[in-house]
Amino acid sequence: MPLFLVWLLRLHVFALLIALLLAASVRILYWQAQRDGYTRFVPRKTPWLPPEKLNPLKANERVPLRATGIFSLNDREAHVLLRPAHYWQVPLGDHIVMVEQVPGKYLYQFFNGTNLQEIRHGWLIFGPEPIPSLAVTFMVTWGPEYSDQVRFYYVDGGQQERPPTTRRTVYFTFEQPEKLEAVWHTMVQDARRVRSEGHSLE
Repeated sequence: MPLFLVWLLRLHVFALLIALLLAASVRILYWQAQRDGYTRFVPRKTPWLPPEKLNPLKANERVPLRATGIFSLNDREAHVLLRPAHYWQVPLGDHIVMVEQVPGKYLYQFFNGTNLQEIRHGWLIFGPEPIPSLAVTFMVTWGPEYSDQVRFYYVDGGQQERPPTTRRTVYFTFEQPEKLEAVWHTMVQDARRVRSEGHSLE
């Protein structure tokens, strides 16, 4: 075989290997982006501890924000990215987030001081600049899996009316830093109340 053809064949094989590596890299990056909901949250390196004296929101006081993560109705759920939303806490203690998935249609998340797991400050990586955000992790008790009240789940031989809960994290971004702080203080106050009453977090 002429030397030129050998060189051309080697070049072709080398180019093919490079193409395969690039395709694999793109696939891995796509999988990571899909896993993270096409966003990435970077927490603060040093914890931002709440003050002893908190300034929470009043009951039913609504705060506008933009929400990212999985939100639900009783028959469906969807991942949203920086969609307009409102947060508030009702007098009985539940925290509610209502997200406008599309104009006129809304999805929700509900949690309380008992199933609230973690609140982190950081930045949501999306677009040209990082966005200051709260990452709120809680045990899910709302959505399609929990809508059928007649289903029974058996765990360790015992009967349960609801499926086992799972952890979920959603992200809140605010136009005004003081609103972020007020929502944070409201959640922290509820978590402190739960601990002071001797309840354990679920």
